[in-house]
Amino acid sequence: MDQHVGNSRTPASLRHVDEYAASTGLDGLNGTSNPIKGELSAEFAPTKPIGPGRKESYHLQELTINKLKFDSLGLIGRKKERDRLRRCYKRMMGYNNLSNHSHSSSHSHDNDNNHEIGKATKRKRELIFIQGPSGVGKTTIANTLKHHVAKEKTGLFVNGKFHMSYSEEPYSGIAQALGQICIAIKKQHVMIKRQNSLAENDPTTGAIIKKKDFGSELIAALGNEVHLLVELIPQLEMIVPDLSEVESPEPAYDTDAGRNRWNFAFRVLMREMASCFSPLVILLDDLQWADASSLEVLESLISDEENLSALMIIGCIRLEQVGEDHYLTETERRLETKAEVGEYNFSISSLELENLTVDETHEMIMQLLNDDDEVRSRGLAEICHERTLGNPYFLIALMGMLEDEGLLEFQFALLQWIWNEDDISYKTMSITNIVDLLQRQMKKLPPNVQLLMQYVACLGSSIRLSTLEVLWDKHAVEVLGKESEDLSRLFGELDDANFIEYRGVKSFRFVHDEIKAAALTLAVADDDIASFQFAVGSSVFRDFGVDGLDELLFDVADLINKGAPETDIELANLNLKAAEKANEMAAYSSALMYASKGIQLLPIDRWRSVHDLALRLFTLGVKLAYALRQTKTFEKFCDEMLSQETCSELEKFPINEAQCLKLHNMDEKTYESMDFCLDALEELGSRRWNDAVFAMGPSVPLLRAIEAAKAVEKEKYLTLQKMEDPRLLAIVHLLVRLTNIAHVSEKPIIAVLCTTQIVKMTLNYGVSAESGVGFANLGVLAASAFGDYKIACFFAQVSGLLQSMVPSKYFEADVLATSCQLAFPHTRSFSDCLNSAQRGYQLGMQAGNLNGAMWCLVTHSLMYPYQMGKPLGGILESCAKTSHQIQDLQQKDQRLITGMFWQMVLNLTGKSKGTTRLRGVAFDEEKCQTMTALEKGYLDAFRLQLLIFFGEYKEAGNVALETRGLSMIAPAYFFGMVDTFFRGFAIYLLAHRTRKRKHFQLANEIQNTIEKWAQNGNPNVQHYHLFLSAEQAVYDRKTTEAVSLFRKAIVLATRTGHLHHAALFNERCADYMEKETLESSQSLEDIDFLSKETIRLYTAWGAMHKVKLL
Repeated sequence: MDQHVGNSRTPASLRHVDEYAASTGLDGLNGTSNPIKGELSAEFAPTKPIGPGRKESYHLQELTINKLKFDSLGLIGRKKERDRLRRCYKRMMGYNNLSNHSHSSSHSHDNDNNHEIGKATKRKRELIFIQGPSGVGKTTIANTLKHHVAKEKTGLFVNGKFHMSYSEEPYSGIAQALGQICIAIKKQHVMIKRQNSLAENDPTTGAIIKKKDFGSELIAALGNEVHLLVELIPQLEMIVPDLSEVESPEPAYDTDAGRNRWNFAFRVLMREMASCFSPLVILLDDLQWADASSLEVLESLISDEENLSALMIIGCIRLEQVGEDHYLTETERRLETKAEVGEYNFSISSLELENLTVDETHEMIMQLLNDDDEVRSRGLAEICHERTLGNPYFLIALMGMLEDEGLLEFQFALLQWIWNEDDISYKTMSITNIVDLLQRQMKKLPPNVQLLMQYVACLGSSIRLSTLEVLWDKHAVEVLGKESEDLSRLFGELDDANFIEYRGVKSFRFVHDEIKAAALTLAVADDDIASFQFAVGSSVFRDFGVDGLDELLFDVADLINKGAPETDIELANLNLKAAEKANEMAAYSSALMYASKGIQLLPIDRWRSVHDLALRLFTLGVKLAYALRQTKTFEKFCDEMLSQETCSELEKFPINEAQCLKLHNMDEKTYESMDFCLDALEELGSRRWNDAVFAMGPSVPLLRAIEAAKAVEKEKYLTLQKMEDPRLLAIVHLLVRLTNIAHVSEKPIIAVLCTTQIVKMTLNYGVSAESGVGFANLGVLAASAFGDYKIACFFAQVSGLLQSMVPSKYFEADVLATSCQLAFPHTRSFSDCLNSAQRGYQLGMQAGNLNGAMWCLVTHSLMYPYQMGKPLGGILESCAKTSHQIQDLQQKDQRLITGMFWQMVLNLTGKSKGTTRLRGVAFDEEKCQTMTALEKGYLDAFRLQLLIFFGEYKEAGNVALETRGLSMIAPAYFFGMVDTFFRGFAIYLLAHRTRKRKHFQLANEIQNTIEKWAQNGNPNVQHYHLFLSAEQAVYDRKTTEAVSLFRKAIVLATRTGHLHHAALFNERCADYMEKETLESSQSLEDIDFLSKETIRLYTAWGAMHKVKLL
């Protein structure tokens, strides 16, 4: 075929450079200020021509005309995708100049049509999946947003990458991205400090800038859990103050708590980081290789309703490697469902990229050749498209190879490129994929440089130079037969060949991820790759030892596991360390993989020869299999361990506990679970309760426990020793589990017996982490069974003292949830209880105790403010936030009650059409068929209050008579106080109408109950007592006394800020005076005043539906 020639033209000015590094200066900061010295951070860079000697040509191409124009190559065939990505960005920023671009992907979940063009939109979080085969340009498309972000003064674009070889390393890609944000925050602080220094010396240079105290705010939100993040993201130490005074976090209570606290820690960190930069765009490359825990964190971050900043997360995915059963697919489905609901305020979009067409390939080649002649280069384009299938990265690499091997040649005499299509077709026939082409170029490098590339490909995204030097001395000497090398010189050769690119003084990144795949198999046959990886991992492992691997632990374990022998105790121990570390990070899928591998490496006689190692591996494996709901693995591990006669009952305790939880939570066999717990307690040496105990009932053991606990002065509790005996600790631990199961199964006697035994064991053997929970529950039982709220408050105080002796955030949250709902409000004002409830919420979230945290949140944000008469507008906002958080965290115990309460507030404020029925957007009583007794009690309580407030007194009386009061269902619950009051009011109104003695007696009993509460010092029922005393006077037809008592109740309710009760009392007093036909001029003025006050107070409260009816 004839050679083709053409005219040259001036090089284009557009350059593919790393705009982010240039605009932020993070490269230099990363290389000079990173406290982790000597670390090489391997990332992946934009595409460049590769091969020996390419660096020089890359730098010369702007100065010469005889080089392919890689540096001037623009994006081809991607306009729709760029436009679509820009639309998502503008929507996130809330810009009002959105342009109407057509969609490029085959499917979308971002509902573009719902946004009017030209109308400003609310900022929301954006999640974008860019899908397509390797080399198609996914990362390049995402990087087009960098210059948009750079235009924002406070914007930041960062990236992280997951790797195929290290897919079990927890949070690797996320940690990389967050580490970059830490560096940017540090630079921000340095710049602010410099600016403030100039401003202090010369005010004309600008105003002093207030620096965000990032570290202190993070510690305030997370407490000692901040250590978890610092261990994962070492760069945090740059911006978090000295952590030496912050205690290490306690171990997670269980796997659920571990997962919950890590998700919360990531959310808090992201909120703080996003508040420093607007917008914050995070690119996560090769998301298909992310570990399951990283995907869970991704879902948690993008659906965090409390993050109000402009946040975009872009995930690049190789679609061909993601099947229907891949957990990334499952994550996408869940996120799509959440996005469709709309409550989470984020959009999800998908862009699918395909290879270039022949025409687009032709256009790219014309740009590279700087040639406008379409005819002469068409044949070359068709050959290249046939070889590369239009894959952009493959195409660029192929063109670089053709130039490098002289198949493309620039003729200076003609000022044009020439080639022979037949030669190109023949000499590229053996190139079937990008890896073949890359290896063809790599093999031109010296053997020692090739080996270095293989080491880098094996050891992951973050390696120390010292590690490579050790590996070279241990392994490379054997392979090459050479002494030590100057590795910096070898890295220079890789840089010259454009296989890597430096990103600072001691950091680099691969030009493309396909280079890693090519390097790994460069000098190793496919069936020997595992052996090579095993040899590399073993060399590092032998030198550092299992305790010296630090951040290389997962990398080395992964390498060794690829070629490990069938049995090796040392490697089993390595996998145990990796499993334990992954478990601490709540990366349970990875942890189970390591634990399972460790078990495989144990010898057949493991329970005799390596009992302790086998015990630790199997115990952890059982917990992890339960956490992941992998039933077959769970049963397999349990069966083997429980069948071992060499295992003591104490050693089998964690397995028995896990089986108990499985029966209760997975199999939903509550009674079998209780029996299993009782059996396990007996095996630990705890005496089983006999029939006589059950026949006696709960009162006797409860009274005995109360008397024994009362006999100890509060200060004496601080002198109790700590419980140290592992067997006793296991018994107490299992008793707490059994208490919770008994509550669910409505077996109160079991709960009582468990509580009393925990109290007795604390008094006799010392304090455990669960002792505070036992005493708090004892106080609840004392109040419920005997109405002794003073002793209940005493035990609540004791429980706090015990928690201070053996600190546990998890159980302190439970203690505060119990005390704030059941004990404190009977002896303290609601305002005095607010701080305790807020602390319980914070501790629960930090420790992963979501149930305790949500009860504290409902109490603090909804129930207390309502009881205190706070304006309904603020409560309504809290209802939406609280309900959303409960739903987001999948907490069932509070969901229905919160929905009922929210609907009641909607009815009162007029946001719902209904009045006395709980039917609307938050809750529909007709559709709710299944409720617990407690939930039914709350439903009746809320309905009764609506009936009273909306004046449906007759029906209110019927409801009060026909339903069990909340104080009967859960006697100690503080909301039972207000329910008792409204029931008393409703029945008094019924007694006034019927004049039946049975109604009067029932109303009088309620009045006596509230009077007793008031006399015992309950500050929250004093106005209830006065008001019901007035109703008693009404029944006795003592008009003057009734009016006087009504007025006193009004004054007290008004003075204490109870707007709703003050409004109700004014309304009732006016109705009564009008009904009694008190027609003096003064009485008429009083009635008019009371009526106006009723409207004013209901208005101030926010009950606009009631105001409208009045």
